[in-house]
Amino acid sequence: MSKPATKTVPGRRRVCREELLAAALEVFLRAGFQAARIEDIAQLAGVGKGSVYLHFRDKENLFQAVIDEGVGVRLDHAEALVDVFS
Repeated sequence: MSKPATKTVPGRRRVCREELLAAALEVFLRAGFQAARIEDIAQLAGVGKGSVYLHFRDKENLFQAVIDEGVGVRLDHAEALVDVFS
């Protein structure tokens, strides 16, 4: 059985999780967590605010994903290097 075709609204583009994370990182670095707004992240990613909420429950969840994806990956890599040279 094949997947049903997804419909897109003319004038809107699909955004991937990685684009949202990149936009969120930029906004969080520039404005800080408290001042960062989902609207600003969505605008930077080139999507509507609702698109952010399709991927992330709230700003805290988005921030945690930015940390996990960015910092977490680097820490995993660093730990692997330490293991190799231990």
